[in-house]
Formats: sequence, structure tokens, C-alpha cells
Amino acid sequence: ERELSYPIRVDQRPTVDIASPADGLRVVEATPLQVNVRAFDDVGLDSLRLVATHRGQEIYNVLLRQGPYAFTVPLPAFEQGGDNAVSLSVKAIDTYGAMSCTEAGLDRYGAACDPDNHHAEETITLAVIRDEAPVITIAKPLAGSQIMEGERLYVQVNVTDDYALQQVELQVAGLVDGEKALVDTSFPYEFLVEVPYGQAGKDLLLSARATEKR
Repeated sequence: ERELSYPIRVDQRPTVDIASPADGLRVVEATPLQVNVRAFDDVGLDSLRLVATHRGQEIYNVLLRQGPYAFTVPLPAFEQGGDNAVSLSVKAIDTYGAMSCTEAGLDRYGAACDPDNHHAEETITLAVIRDEAPVITIAKPLAGSQIMEGERLYVQVNVTDDYALQQVELQVAGLVDGEKALVDTSFPYEFLVEVPYGQAGKDLLLSARATEKR
């Protein structure tokens, strides 16, 4: 005969962490919020649920059985003078907790479940703010700059927005061969304008417009 002994370690409860967004972050109204959650267990995770609440009501409730634990939460509209806080709560349960505990709070042997039911939870609160219009500036060239006809005019547009941009449009008026419209959909927002021969003595008017992503 041969006898072997194997020490059995206690199964630990899982750990969970909302990696992004950060607690207390200001988020723009009526936009999709990307939420990324890190979760780990020494044996295995059964599921992870994210619940978003606004003014005491659920606005999002999704359960994932496997990673990556990434969610897209639709944010509510901003209300002047109202409660504009959104609460995000995540709850992870490991395989032991899922198999050993029933809704009645008893394990398979009829005894009370572990005190924590092998759950892990975290909650953060975000502040919903009003969506603001983008801010746009033609950085180059400076007003009153000169360029030789037949050359290429380099135009750089600086834009900031509280959420995201769809595109930046540059209108070039005063060209002898007709007005032009150029579009750039990614940062940096840069344009090259062909200055035709015969343009000398006729000023160019540059105007830029930014459109938010919606």
C-alpha cells in the first residue's frame, strides 16, 4: 500500500475592480459610456453583473459569463436643478458561490451559506454634465498671412470637445477656380489647399466648422 496526502486550500472569494471610468468622473449627457471591469478568482468566475442606476431606477443591467468584462452604458440627459448622478455597481460571483448557495440562502446540505456567498462588489458614482459645443480655432495660417500663387497653403485647425468629434470641415472662399470644401475625420485636423495661378491680388477667406459625434 501507498498513502499520499494532499493539503486542500480554502477557496477564496473573488476580487473585482472597475478599471474605468474613475469614481467621481464627470461624464457627458446622452453619450455611450465605456465601462471596463477587472475581476479575478483563484478557481474561476461564474458571472459578473453591472447595474447602472439613475434617480433610484435601473437604466442598465447586464450579466456576463466570461471576460473581457466590458460594458456600454447609455447615459441619461442632463436635467437643470435635478439629480444628475449615475451609480455603477458591479458584482462578481465565483464558481463555488454559484454552485453552493441557493436563493433561499442555504447550501446543498441545508446549512447556511458562507457569510459573503463568495461575492465581490464595487460601486462608483459619476456626475452627468451638460453637453457643450466644440471650440474651434484656425491655428495656421495666421490672419493676414501671405502666400505665393501656385503654392500649397497648409491649414491647421485646433478643436476641443467634451465628448468626441465626427468631422472638421474647412471652407475656402475667394478662389478663382471656385469655392472648395475639405473634410477631415481624424486628429490632427490638417488641410492642404492648392492656390491656383491668377490668384494674386484676390484674398482667400478660410472658415472651419466642427461637428460632434452623435
